[in-house]
Amino acid sequence: MISSYSGPRWLRSLAALSSIAVAINASCGSDVDEGERPRDGTPAVDAADAAVEAQACTDVIPPPSCGALRDRLIACDSALETCAWGLALAGTETEIVVAWLTTTNEGPTLRLTRYSPDFVKLSEADAGPITACCIGDVSLAPYGAGWAVAISVGQRFSQIEVHAFDADGVYRGLARRIERALGVSLIGRPSGPPLLVYGTSDSYSPPASDSQRIATVLSADLTTGSPPVTLGPVGEWLTFAAIFIGNAFLFADTVDYRQRTGRIELDGSLVAPQHDLGPGAQSDHEVLALTNSGPVLVYAEDDLTSYLVHLDDQGAPTASVPLAVTPGLNGYRPFASMLGFESDVLLPMSNSQVITTDSGTTQSTLKLLRIDAFGQILWQTPVASSAPDIMYGPDVVQVGRDVVVGWLASSRELGLAKIRP
Repeated sequence: MISSYSGPRWLRSLAALSSIAVAINASCGSDVDEGERPRDGTPAVDAADAAVEAQACTDVIPPPSCGALRDRLIACDSALETCAWGLALAGTETEIVVAWLTTTNEGPTLRLTRYSPDFVKLSEADAGPITACCIGDVSLAPYGAGWAVAISVGQRFSQIEVHAFDADGVYRGLARRIERALGVSLIGRPSGPPLLVYGTSDSYSPPASDSQRIATVLSADLTTGSPPVTLGPVGEWLTFAAIFIGNAFLFADTVDYRQRTGRIELDGSLVAPQHDLGPGAQSDHEVLALTNSGPVLVYAEDDLTSYLVHLDDQGAPTASVPLAVTPGLNGYRPFASMLGFESDVLLPMSNSQVITTDSGTTQSTLKLLRIDAFGQILWQTPVASSAPDIMYGPDVVQVGRDVVVGWLASSRELGLAKIRP
């Protein structure tokens, strides 16, 4: 059998989304030399290709279908926004905050939209045209004066940018740009600036073997940060799992097929040693959440095995149980986000399978699972489904007594659903 290598899993999945961004702005194609590939994995395109792809936002592509409004699913809109790529959610007692990437007549832009718990739009603000093309991921976190949004952009050497919005959603400007960096995560805390984590890279292609993951606690105005610390090599995925636990940050990562956890203090210092939990899927299939019983980690050991691990405040494991969920990696992240709820965790999962039709259509289903401290599923609620569309990166946040799940469809719709747990 002849096989070919198409790059690491993070590249294959990210390219599916980031190519949208390049295509929408046709000028990006002319800025990429022949044979060069932007470092976020986006293939170079010419203006003709971009024009064809840009039309996709107006094509009639059916969005995902919401699940039946009953029991726990109490509200759903599978196409709340269109022509979207990149998504991050945050929640307060009274608001849903969405950071997402879209396009305007001036080109690609970062947008922050605030909704009421009933999905009524409260405000919307753009960061203005983003001059660099090949936009990648987006991350959102609260800080003292409002909301911080970090994005990966790229043209030749990739960059990350941190943008500031006030509490009412008004755009306050670009706070910081870091060159030769990609794969950005913001980990928020209620009463201070967030932790910023990103990967280093000095080439046009995916992170090299010497690419490192860097962490820094941002300053109150987001413009500077604590001395950067190195957490370890960048894995196959650019995403990063971390939470704030009240007096520090805990993180989880996979290095050399070993799952590990660690702690970062509020001054940005890295606590030694890190904790080795055993074999782990190299593609960073892990999520963290804070419950009433303490920090909880969910991670995949392989395609068939996953674990729920209870951690202490240093990130050391105190108990580990098999999770009653089969990861089924298949090149996608089965665990993209997780929320602690009472002593349990809420885990959104998007799985694809071939349904029995004449054409063997692929159907993607998004569910929200409530899992107890022993790794058992207490209930699961269908949120949305689509065929043949695929739903990416589901995120989950708490809004008042309810939780909100958001997702991005490959047909470029942004969807939200409200569940009463």
